[in-house]
Amino acid sequence: MTEDNRRGRPRGPEKAAFALRLDPKLLAAVRRCAAADLRSVNAQIEVLLKEALGRRGIPLHPDPDTAPDEAPPSKRKTESRLRLPPPRPSLSA
Repeated sequence: MTEDNRRGRPRGPEKAAFALRLDPKLLAAVRRCAAADLRSVNAQIEVLLKEALGRRGIPLHPDPDTAPDEAPPSKRKTESRLRLPPPRPSLSA
């Protein structure tokens, strides 16, 4: 066993680390949800984010350097969640 593999499990994919500030009530809810699902808080946040992205139709890209903005226009999601009202009729008639 190596230092990186203390529990005898195969190493997973490399993951990016970053600080995340959460409302204490939100963090408490995530902790409860994680405990109920027998996951770590970190794994629970990852699951919740993947579920939310899936509901919005945002695919996970295998290459982290490939952002949705870099996709060709035909591959981008054209519908927006923000719907603008139709333009007002012109008053000059």
